[in-house]
Parts: sequence; C-alpha cells; structure tokens
Amino acid sequence: MIYFDNSATTRVFNESVNVAVKYMTEDYFNPSGAYAPAASVERNIDGARKRLLSALGVQSGSIIFTSGATESNNFAIFGTIPSMRGKGTIIIGGNEHPSVFETARELEKLGLS
Repeated sequence: MIYFDNSATTRVFNESVNVAVKYMTEDYFNPSGAYAPAASVERNIDGARKRLLSALGVQSGSIIFTSGATESNNFAIFGTIPSMRGKGTIIIGGNEHPSVFETARELEKLGLS
C-alpha cells in the first residue's frame, strides 16, 4: 500500500497548487453534473487518473480513489475486519484518528471486531 495523504505534514508542489486553484476558481463545476462544463471537468479528472495509473505502471481498478482520510479509513476497516473475523487480533490505540478509533468502536458494538 502507498499512502499519499500527507497534506498535514508536507508542502504541496507549486504545480499542484496551480492546478487546484484553477479548479477552485475557473473549472469549479461538479464532475457528476449533467451540463457541459461539468462533463469537461469529469473528463479532466478521468484523464488525470489514467496518467497516474500509467506513471505507476498499474491497471485501472488496482487503485481506489477516495475523497480523503475518513473515507479511506472506513473503506479499509469495513472492507477488512469482517473477513478477518476469528483469524487474529487487531489492536487500535486510543490515540488513533477518530475515523479509525470510532469505526473500531462501532464494529465492536456490532460484534464484528
């Protein structure tokens, strides 16, 4: 697994800032929208994903794009824990990010941990 969510600890490249500003000020359309500017943004996002897959030398479907840490943590935990039931112990400390700690507590309440 490669962890790319280091925005809290690493300076962003200027090129990344410029692209983000463009999409926050000019091409700010919802890529799921049914109107032409939105479709253009969706094509640009799809193109960026394909370039990333190509640069990493991986196939489509081998990387899951999420909106952020909470979604990623939930996806990983809810997707892994049930299949591991009875096969070991997972220890989650009290200092974990709330999206990890609270998800683990919820699984415990449901009897899935």
